[in-house]
Amino acid sequence: SFLTLLFGLPFERAIRYHKLAARLAYFNSILHTYVAFRFPDDEGTPSNFFHFLFYDRINTGGSLLVLFMTGIIVTALPMVRRKVFEVFYY
Repeated sequence: SFLTLLFGLPFERAIRYHKLAARLAYFNSILHTYVAFRFPDDEGTPSNFFHFLFYDRINTGGSLLVLFMTGIIVTALPMVRRKVFEVFYY
């Protein structure tokens, strides 16, 4: 990576910061979803949370991104990777 080369950071140490950035991004997306639902900017926003997630194109796009991030995080867990090693090997 360009940043590891620029800062002279070994690959093993860069993984630590990559995981930290991913956790912060996921936490931020969950917090953003909560705030957007709890404090809507217009009166037409649905009060049912699951209806809110797929209310319009913007909410649908954000909800799908959070679902994909959740899938990536779940499949990156060491316990899951050990159980289905063959999926990640090929």
